[in-house]
Amino acid sequence: MGGRLWLSLRKSLNSWFYNRNLTLMLRSILDKYGLTPDCLEFEITESTALLEDHYPLLQQQMRDEGILVSVDDFGTKYSSLNYLKHFPVGKIKIDRTFIIGIGQSSIDETIIKSITYVASQLGYDLIAEGVDSEEQVDFLMAHGCKYMQGFLFYRPLPAKEIRPLLQKNCRESFL
Repeated sequence: MGGRLWLSLRKSLNSWFYNRNLTLMLRSILDKYGLTPDCLEFEITESTALLEDHYPLLQQQMRDEGILVSVDDFGTKYSSLNYLKHFPVGKIKIDRTFIIGIGQSSIDETIIKSITYVASQLGYDLIAEGVDSEEQVDFLMAHGCKYMQGFLFYRPLPAKEIRPLLQKNCRESFL
């Protein structure tokens, strides 16, 4: 398997971001477990980030601490490009609604190409969500998207099955 392992937290409830000490809390948890901040990614949907005035400051604080902030569901709202202009993010996640159109819709493929181009020009990492076929992998790789997630790689697992899987993969990557 190889590669670096990191944890993504998806902010799906506004209560997370109402805590103005969130960055300090995350830093404390990382310190407690001896983890570096670059192993943590904080996912925020476009629509959530646009709700509150203090989000850009909180995102910048996370970036200053070394915590990656990513935009989830990118391209599904009307404000996508404006979001990139005003919010300090480090990664864009291409929504599954575009990925499923690979090989079926030239419009979806053009949108994906555009997103990959914008991400590369702004220096953002890119990850494709919902990758379910080799055809999708080939298209995404050909257009510069090297990070992917989806059922092609793993189906969702109960928490008790994840630890043995991670331990096995970590051992194999160091052999």
